[in-house]
Amino acid sequence: MPLSERPSVTVTAFEYGTVASQLTDDDPARGRLERVGVRDTYAFAEALGTGAAALLVEKLVESDRFKVFERSQLEAVRREQQIDGDGADRIARARYVITGSISRLGMNEKDVGGVASGIASAMLLGRLGHLGHLGLIDAKQSSTTVHLTARVVDTRTGEIVGSFTEAGVSNKRWGVHLLGMGPGGLGGVRAVDSNFRETAVGEATARAAAAIAERVIALRATRLGP
Repeated sequence: MPLSERPSVTVTAFEYGTVASQLTDDDPARGRLERVGVRDTYAFAEALGTGAAALLVEKLVESDRFKVFERSQLEAVRREQQIDGDGADRIARARYVITGSISRLGMNEKDVGGVASGIASAMLLGRLGHLGHLGLIDAKQSSTTVHLTARVVDTRTGEIVGSFTEAGVSNKRWGVHLLGMGPGGLGGVRAVDSNFRETAVGEATARAAAAIAERVIALRATRLGP
């Protein structure tokens, strides 16, 4: 698609207050984070908000359907409406601003026993001559879900031209390496880094961001002009 025909967009850091409050009131989830080294849940939530926006930007750029401008740390809608195109310090103006929030972070873990763990135990203990003991392996199943909500706003009119909510799920086990977090949020790891993507939270966030990007790409065909 020619550059002149692509809608111009900018993405703000996703709001994280809802998840920060959720973690404050969710003792089990906070406990899981503390076990992998995350003490500051507020910084953790803030880092996820910034990371979700970065992952969405990456997907929009990869689609080759938009002109994507960097506008991090700006009050995007107000700022875009105030830009004077005839000023001496003229800068590119995005037609659309994508704002968003992390609406929920789910971290669940449950025991998975029964036949599978019993067979595994029997295979292991059978070699030691103790076939009668079953179910001694403590098997757990983890699930991490990240819910993202995004709005596409026309900066010329202030109209919300699209609003979406999508979720990403990862079934990876948690741990220091799988979660990839540290006391300061993401522990210095950027959300677009492969190491973060391979974590449970990173995988779930990336999948939710990819789903939001697909919705924005679909909207481009019907509602978004250059």
